[in-house]
Amino acid sequence: MLANANVDESVMGGTTGREDIAESLYRVAVLRRVLTNTSIYAAGEVLGRLAVFALVPIYTVLLPPEELAVWGLGAMLMQGLTVLYGMGTQAALPQFQYPLLDRPDELRRTNGSIAIFLLVWGPALHLLLEAVAPALLERWLPGLPWAPHGRLISLTCLAGITAIVPIARWTTTERPRPFVAASLGRSLVELSATLTLLLATDLDVLSLFLGRFLAHGLLSLPLAWVTARSVQWSLRIADVRAVLTFALPLVPDLLAAWALTMSDRVLLAWLSDDRQLGLYTAAYWFPLALGLVAINANRAWAPRFHKNIEALEAQDGLRRSTTAFLLGMGWLGLAVAALAPDVVRVAFGPEYREAAGMAAVLGLIGPMLGVWQVGVAPLYAKMRRFAIPLATGSAALAGVLLNLWAIPRYGALGAAWSTVASYGVLAVAVWIAGRTLPRAPIDPRALRFGILAGAPAFVVVLSVDGWLPGPWWGAVPLDLLILAAAALLVRTQLRDP
Repeated sequence: MLANANVDESVMGGTTGREDIAESLYRVAVLRRVLTNTSIYAAGEVLGRLAVFALVPIYTVLLPPEELAVWGLGAMLMQGLTVLYGMGTQAALPQFQYPLLDRPDELRRTNGSIAIFLLVWGPALHLLLEAVAPALLERWLPGLPWAPHGRLISLTCLAGITAIVPIARWTTTERPRPFVAASLGRSLVELSATLTLLLATDLDVLSLFLGRFLAHGLLSLPLAWVTARSVQWSLRIADVRAVLTFALPLVPDLLAAWALTMSDRVLLAWLSDDRQLGLYTAAYWFPLALGLVAINANRAWAPRFHKNIEALEAQDGLRRSTTAFLLGMGWLGLAVAALAPDVVRVAFGPEYREAAGMAAVLGLIGPMLGVWQVGVAPLYAKMRRFAIPLATGSAALAGVLLNLWAIPRYGALGAAWSTVASYGVLAVAVWIAGRTLPRAPIDPRALRFGILAGAPAFVVVLSVDGWLPGPWWGAVPLDLLILAAAALLVRTQLRDP
């Protein structure tokens, strides 16, 4: 009997061992899936956008800060109009895809209804802007005339709505490759068109507006074709009402997010001068790159969260991927904050050297973006559509108040610190709003270790920049070595307890 007991125990132990191995392999597979999709999203879109971002140093050489300030105002208006043209469907439509993934006919009808709505709403909004926007811009933003700058911005946003349905479909079905192909193609067209216009014409800053319009306009044709083939063209008011019921309350949230990220441009234009606005526009190149990485990482992580938050057997894999996402965004932000001043001094035009300090401060947005995206995911999952705009609105209000105080005293550097502080308010607000909801599990040990290792590494990097000669050949390689070594230490903590 003892022998049989030992045999039974060994068999049971073997079974348990096999189950543990299978469970570990599953957790690794989930993490690998998220990281793979993140890398595809990020490598495609970020490389494409970085191709466009690579023009920013060229802008600083070819355009004075006063000219680049016009592009800063244009980017601000473009982001706001993108929200109005989409009416919140950019954020809401993916949430309606998940329950319909196993009902393809229903999904095609829902997407078709939204596509018809957007095709009617977009041109109508542009005609309205043609009537009222010239007087509004002349009164409130005289540095940004409607003709031709504002009109090009509106037409760019109109062309951009053709991407809403395909992106929602690709994201929820975890198909990053067509999304990346579209994004990369758009970026390459914008890169080539903008650079050609800058170097071959005397259009100056208008070249940036034309390049962006040509890229979105040309991409809208294949995106419209993809939409036409993937939807059923039948307008069902119930579908439109259901999506808009969730989407419209998000419009204040998206506008609050716009105010959070872009109100500093308006306030700089009102309270400071064009030179400060141009310097800030150049420095904001770095948080834009961080935002692209965060968005694409979230596109890979969010589907895993929505599918696995209620599944107990998937919690370990979700914990690992969530912790990796937070640590990755935190360390990326620290790296940008540490290296941005050297990049500005080496790659930007001499008139933009003052932007180095602003770029370093703005890099600290990275960790805030990671915390915010993990915190806001449960609010989207439970469709707490009123909690989201309240959280974003409180952060936007904090940013406006801080900017009103800081810009008159410290100029664009004050705007940079106010922006970082307002993102901190946003991260805290969404976590408070979702305190009663199921959240993605996090490995507290790895997170604590990441913070404890990251802060000293950041301080050391900033100290190295101060005493080594030369901005590039001295400090940057050692900066990278310090950050890589500390990040490797953090990586060792991202494992099962």
